[in-house]
Amino acid sequence: MRQILDSNPPSVYTQPEECDANQFISDMAAQLARTPLIGRFSYIYDYRVRALLFVSQGIEEVLGASPPSDRQTVEWLYDRVHPDDAPQVAQASVLVNTYIRQCPPEESFSQFVMAIDYRLRHAAGYYLRVLRQNLILERDLTGAVITTAAIYTDISHHKLTQDVRLHVNRPDFSAFVMQQARTNITAYKALSSREQQVASLVLQGLTSSQIAAKLHTSVHTVNTHRRNMRHKLSAPSYYDLLCQLDKQDFG
Repeated sequence: MRQILDSNPPSVYTQPEECDANQFISDMAAQLARTPLIGRFSYIYDYRVRALLFVSQGIEEVLGASPPSDRQTVEWLYDRVHPDDAPQVAQASVLVNTYIRQCPPEESFSQFVMAIDYRLRHAAGYYLRVLRQNLILERDLTGAVITTAAIYTDISHHKLTQDVRLHVNRPDFSAFVMQQARTNITAYKALSSREQQVASLVLQGLTSSQIAAKLHTSVHTVNTHRRNMRHKLSAPSYYDLLCQLDKQDFG
């Protein structure tokens, strides 16, 4: 998971590298600390110094253990991702960071939310399903992310399937992913024309039933196409991620 942490920071920030939280971050941490987080925990992370500025007590309730230290919490969490989910979680995180970097520095990310759900190991050894929501708190003058907040919610009782689902609340994100996918010619050619068509409709936010109606076929056939898209690819790629993109609410 080191690629996730290395995918965002530039070599030099336009703001000084200070680990101490400014007033805005302090206020945000105080707000998160006051918010009742039953079945949830949160943290605020500073990319400049790779350290946490805040982590809530709920982490012990959800995962049954505390990390060895604040500085290691993010790595500790990534190490607990289910091995089958880890490639897609890493790829999704790198892809979102790439998307953010290509946006103009002056573009507002105040309402940006990335949500992804996957399996995370509990201290007792079993896996629970969590929904991770990432918010951008600060960007520097070049647009590089300085601080983010993350909220983890245990959704094990609401989601029983094992697929990884990704949602980004930006209207142009799907087009960005499609463009990135098309740069991978090998992966693109591995899919049939029908599978490419299904992928495009998935990116538009359509469910399997909606895609089936649009293509005048059955839901079973659409789900088979989506499953085959994953099986055709021997290594993680953007098209593997396309099958997991979701524009619907989690819950």
